[in-house]
Amino acid sequence: MHLAAHFRWKYRRGAPRIPNPSQAKPSQAKPSQANELTAFIHINATGNVDLIVPAVEMGQGSQTGLAMILADELGLPWERVTIRPPPLDRRYNTPGRPIQSTSGSYTVRRCYTPLRKAAASAHEALIDAAAAQWGVTHEECQLQDGFVEHPASSRRLDIAVLAADAQRFLTEEPRQLLDRKIHIGKSIPRFDLPAKVDGSAIYGVDVRLPEMVYAAIRQSPVFGETLTSFDAKDVKSRPGIIEIVRLPNAVVADRFWRAKQAVEDIEVEFSKSSNGAVDSARIAQEQLLGLGDRSSKAEETLTAPASVDTAPDETRVQQDYSTSFLYHAPMEPMNCTVRLSESRCEVWVPTQNITAAAADARLPS
Repeated sequence: MHLAAHFRWKYRRGAPRIPNPSQAKPSQAKPSQANELTAFIHINATGNVDLIVPAVEMGQGSQTGLAMILADELGLPWERVTIRPPPLDRRYNTPGRPIQSTSGSYTVRRCYTPLRKAAASAHEALIDAAAAQWGVTHEECQLQDGFVEHPASSRRLDIAVLAADAQRFLTEEPRQLLDRKIHIGKSIPRFDLPAKVDGSAIYGVDVRLPEMVYAAIRQSPVFGETLTSFDAKDVKSRPGIIEIVRLPNAVVADRFWRAKQAVEDIEVEFSKSSNGAVDSARIAQEQLLGLGDRSSKAEETLTAPASVDTAPDETRVQQDYSTSFLYHAPMEPMNCTVRLSESRCEVWVPTQNITAAAADARLPS
């Protein structure tokens, strides 16, 4: 499931939401960086640690998984961890890729080590900051449950009061990884579930803006075919219809359902191609032919044990198995909401690829 991704959106613990767009006002103010220890780890005034998660929540719980990694390495109780999505920033590119995207079930695998190192560096810097204030060594102190402690003198400091000073002690590489597994391996309540269960989660199609208009598109049902002509004279005069646009074809109206009904009633002609003859039987036949092509580099041959070749015919079982061609569908209708001004473009979009969405909107990355 995708939650609507606004390029300036925010999360609340346990209930991912976008600020109510109808109340949102454009602002040029930038968020404070005072408590940013690393790109991924921000410590707010309450002492909670905001994890900037560089991945969209697709339903597997990967954002919660990253928070578990952070909590274990940084020495935090679970209730002091919150998550927030990243801004459009190269620092949050998928490790090993030049873009901000979520795909291939890579989130935990690719982020595990970088996040461990970032958390370990923050862990050491916070202890160093406290040790410097107390005039003791790093080794005499420990960080647990969100506090740096000096057991010998029973002194302790909340990481919230150490965050700003800790920045000067940060190093690119930590001295060591604790690699603790306190939360990892346990069943932890996921951040995204409560809002999805109680209906408070806001998806892309839920976004509403003042004086908003809606566009519904119509495209060829056959991949690769294009619009050649259309006749919209019967729908132009309908109530609420603002414009008919060739995109290849779209209707803009004051309400979505009016636009949707109108675009479906337009008389259209699409080009013809060989793709129109493709069906499940043809796809299955092409797959079978591909299996017989010994030049295919993707082919993998499984050799049966010798005992199978010598087994009596009556004990052998031979069967072909196949799966149908599956539609890689989104969890909600594809949609996007844009608010334009003379100097600003804001985008709300359910997407796995923030970089591509920004490029489509012609926003600098």
